Amino acid sequence: MDNPEDNSEYWLIENRQKRGTDKLMPEPGMLFWHIDTEKTSGWGVNNDEPHYGVGLEQADGLFELENNGSSDGSDPYPGLTDNREFSHCSTPSTVSYYFEASMVAFTNISDTDSIMLFDISFTDVETGTIGGLGFGDAYAVGYLVMSMNNNVQISELSFELDFSPNILIIQSADVSGRATADSVIVTENFIELVNPVIPSGNGEIMMFTVFANTGSDGSVNINFDEITANDDSANQVCITVEEGEYIVNTIEQIVMVDSATAEPAGFALVGVNIENNIPLKMFMITINDSPDYLTPIEEFYTDVNQNGQYDEGEMYADFNGDGEWTPFVQTTERTANWDLSYQLSDVGIMVAGLNSIDSIAVGAGPIFKINYLVDGDAPSTNVNMLIASVNLTDIFGNYNLQYVGSNGVFVITALGTKDETIIPETFSMSTNYPNPFNPLTHVDFDVPEQSNVSFSIYSLLGQQVLSISSAYQPGSYKFTWNGRDQMGNALPSGVYILKMESESFLKTRKLVLMK
Repeated sequence: MDNPEDNSEYWLIENRQKRGTDKLMPEPGMLFWHIDTEKTSGWGVNNDEPHYGVGLEQADGLFELENNGSSDGSDPYPGLTDNREFSHCSTPSTVSYYFEASMVAFTNISDTDSIMLFDISFTDVETGTIGGLGFGDAYAVGYLVMSMNNNVQISELSFELDFSPNILIIQSADVSGRATADSVIVTENFIELVNPVIPSGNGEIMMFTVFANTGSDGSVNINFDEITANDDSANQVCITVEEGEYIVNTIEQIVMVDSATAEPAGFALVGVNIENNIPLKMFMITINDSPDYLTPIEEFYTDVNQNGQYDEGEMYADFNGDGEWTPFVQTTERTANWDLSYQLSDVGIMVAGLNSIDSIAVGAGPIFKINYLVDGDAPSTNVNMLIASVNLTDIFGNYNLQYVGSNGVFVITALGTKDETIIPETFSMSTNYPNPFNPLTHVDFDVPEQSNVSFSIYSLLGQQVLSISSAYQPGSYKFTWNGRDQMGNALPSGVYILKMESESFLKTRKLVLMK
């Protein structure tokens, strides 16, 4: 080898056929042995890995012998991989142990036979390196930059990009940095520059946009295959590959529990929402309530056909007044065709959903609702709806996706608590406090005599959003509103009108809901 640092390396070439002691060879062919006489003295010929005294250049380029593997029929030339070139530009290459070009090239290696032929040349070789680095979010478009170090101008360039794992999809490709070209042709992962001009130098030459087809974080190894590079005189430039990497960043999915309100012994649906940036095929979510005043329940029904499930047309008790039978857990528009299951515990409920065909599309909104019954003896209080655990699986099978949870609040509210120590003389209603408010506001009111009193809330357009009526004994009370309508839906920011009314009293207040 023409190596200024070491003249002890050379190639030993053998034609090995299946005869004599080689009869059991996996595959016949030509063998190239890399010899370094510096290492061949003594007993430890190959102890200085990877600088061997005697090393077999394996035609398949997998370097299995260097990685505790065994020899096979792909190691001789041309062998099972039909490799007919051993040069500075091939894999494996004729580079020295000091990473210097050996100036030796063996090409046009013939078919395996008792006599094998090849062309040998001893020429100076122009060299260069190529590599790629990039980053982007999971299930989103990111950027991949390709750089080259070349000591001559490149006028022809094509190559194939290899991604491992194969989760990147090329969206676009163009020259950049110090490179120009008439156009770039992309055929799947094969890239060809039309009339490129890449001056000698080092740095960026191309920019790709790629889509990361995964929902989890990680890295993708970037390799370059079938590289063809020529200079202005159409001489081949040997391009070697530097290790490249594309970093995939996870975007956290958002899981949110709606807030709701109901009186003791009342019912309310609580929605569980997901804002996801990747389609999902499975979830398991556990919701606990603290303090434990809530019980998931299905509406009672008459099981006419004794099949253990509600069927259309069977009589049921419409506890929540929504006009349809409500199970423990019900699907939403985003999970209309999903199978939901649940498991109750002393402190909450675990809900699981699965559908391998209809995924939860990228977007935001409720994926299921839980029907809760409030304990009859529950006090007026706030119940924290806690996200205890979440396991999300994307359409590629990545599970335990990262997420951010947002707990909800279930407000157990009564019309008020009677103060029996003072009997008011007249009807009255205080201004609400706080005002503006979010999420709760209160008014104190007095009832001087047994009366039916109603509270109604209207938008500025005159639309009634809430109406509550009850009979009261004389006393002082408090009314609390949580900014939700009759169905428990959160209302937008704005000004609302509260009206308190009895047979002999009418009063209104302006409530400012600010989020």
